[in-house]
Formats: sequence, C-alpha cells, structure tokens
Amino acid sequence: MVSLTLVSTGSFCMEKNPSDCIMALAYRPDAKEIVTGSSRGNLTFRDGSGNITSSFGVNNNVWSAQYSYDSAMVGVGVYDPNDVNGCVQIIDDKTKQVLMNKKEDLVDCIDAHPDNLQFVSGSQEGIVKIWDANNKKLLDTLKLTQQCRAIKYLSKNLLLIGTRDIENRWRNDGNIKIYDIEKKEFIHNFRIPCSHFHEGSFPYAFDSTGHSFIAALFNGLIMHGNINNKTLISCATEGGVYCYGDVNYNPTNKNEFVYPKGRLIKLFDLRKDKVSETILCDGVIQQAKYNPTNKKEIAVGGEDKNGEEYFEIIKLD
Repeated sequence: MVSLTLVSTGSFCMEKNPSDCIMALAYRPDAKEIVTGSSRGNLTFRDGSGNITSSFGVNNNVWSAQYSYDSAMVGVGVYDPNDVNGCVQIIDDKTKQVLMNKKEDLVDCIDAHPDNLQFVSGSQEGIVKIWDANNKKLLDTLKLTQQCRAIKYLSKNLLLIGTRDIENRWRNDGNIKIYDIEKKEFIHNFRIPCSHFHEGSFPYAFDSTGHSFIAALFNGLIMHGNINNKTLISCATEGGVYCYGDVNYNPTNKNEFVYPKGRLIKLFDLRKDKVSETILCDGVIQQAKYNPTNKKEIAVGGEDKNGEEYFEIIKLD
C-alpha cells in the first residue's frame, strides 16, 4: 500500500516548448527542501512536504540540479538545443539569488562534490568542467571525444562519467568511465556495446555509494557496477522502454533502488535480483528520488496528461 500526496504546480507560459515536464529533481541533504527544474525553464523550490515556496524562470530547459553537500548552494545545468542559452548556474539556497552564470552549451548533467563547495558539469559537446562555487570560477576542464550524458562523484577524487559515442549515430554505443581528478587520468572504462535489440546503450543517469554504482541507460536497461572488482552487470532489463529518467539508491539500504518507467516507478532489490514493488502514478515520470532522511518517502516528477509539470510525494507503508 502507498499513499500519494499530489501537489499542483502551475507553470510559466513560455511558447518555446508546447509541454512542460520536470526533468530535474533533488532533495536538500536535510530533506527540508526539494528543487525541481522543467523543460519549459521553470526552477521551483518546495518545502519537504512538496508545497511550493518559490519559483522563477531561467533561459531554457533545466536538465539537472543538485544541492551542495552543506545545503548552501544549488548547482543547475541549463540545456539549450539551439546552443544559445545553455549555462551552468550556482544559486544561493537561502536568498535564491544566482551567484554564478556561465555560458555552457548543451549541459546535460551536474553533480556536487561530497565534502566541499564544488560542482562538476558535463555537456553533449564532451566537455566536463569542475567549478569552485565559493569563488565562482572554473577549476579544471576535461575534454572528451564523446558526449557526456551523465556524471557523478564516486568520492572526492573519483568521477563516474557516462558517455555516448557520436561517430555512428545509428549505434549510440556508450561507456562508463572512471576518472581520477588528482591524477588527471582515466583509471577504468566499462564499454557498453549497442546490440541490435537494445539501441541507445549509453548512460543517462547515475547513483553511487562507495565503490558501487547503478546506471540507467537510455534504452531502458539498468546496470549495476563495482569499480573495485571491475564488474558491470545488467540488473533490471526492460529494453525498448526508453529512459529519460533517473535511478536512486535507498538511503538506508544500498541493496535497493528506485527508477521510473513511464507512469510507473519500480523498487528493485539487488539481493533478490528483481523488482520488489511497482507503483502507478498519475503522470509520466522522469525523476524519482528517495527522501534522504526517510526511506518511506519518494518524490517523483514528470509530466501530467495535460502536458504540465507533475510532482508527487509517494509515501510507502
């Protein structure tokens, strides 16, 4: 049994996108605030119960958002398919003022450093950048030969980078790369070859805990990996159901994670290697995140049947 808390969001009237969908969702570490970003350029802040506290528009699609480790700042990746208004923003969480706005085309992903005020961003142009949020400046740049479609800190010195090959647009092979920030070198590469039945085999979202990680691929597959023993296996296989979404570990049980599939969210048990629970929502879900302080709550975001932002807090029994 689950109960749903549905929160009406409203939206800005912007003509550039015919519909509005939540594409980014993050809990503040203390779970007292939630930020969402939409395909119509809305950045919305909610309290821990899902009630809107503030909302404003940015230049274009908000593709990613993440709180800093101390909850002081929010890093935002703005994606512009026309290469005009894409950017990386850093926002003061208390005042909601933009502290930094740097033009970066096609920003697909952003993550926060685990113990200092830095953010890392990745773009479809294959550029990974590390930003100093305190001093509002660029610290380092890594140029890839593939698109960067997902990024996550494994530790303070290791990055998990998901790439998509662009040499052959019909195959879309992907890679999961481990990058050592201090040594400035890749220490491992997991190749994800595209098969005839599973086109689009590139990472679209990550979550990590210690040396383990989960990756959601664009083609609907979920992979579970470990960088210590260099393993990568498929654990949730739903090929052909394309994923624009998310994957997130249970905060108190790292053998469980949640991921969205259309109007469903699914809870997966790694020990049993199967879905343990499936929940039907009233919208098409793109993002699903556990409350970091309460494993019985999951916040989801996507698009409702009218093409507007859809936000919901699911309470598990």
